[in-house]
Amino acid sequence: MKIGIGIITYHRPFHVEHILKQIEKFKGAHDIEVYIWDDSEPKRGIAYGKNMCLYNLRHCDHIVLLDDDAWPRAEGCFDYFINSGYNHSCYMN
Repeated sequence: MKIGIGIITYHRPFHVEHILKQIEKFKGAHDIEVYIWDDSEPKRGIAYGKNMCLYNLRHCDHIVLLDDDAWPRAEGCFDYFINSGYNHSCYMN
């Protein structure tokens, strides 16, 4: 099972670096593919960036979209969404 993680950022490399470390820390046994969309150059907007992530990760079994200021914080975080039974969900803390 492959999990695609799309990260939408606006020229904040420190945040992206932190997210990548957190993904590595909490990925468990999952096969993870990361796609990063930095909107600072094309300036097409958040919706366009999210659509680009979805398009480029379309071959994955599950897709998680993250803004550059949201990152995994606990073991099993990906399993929580995969096993939720929902086709689409949003977590806000």
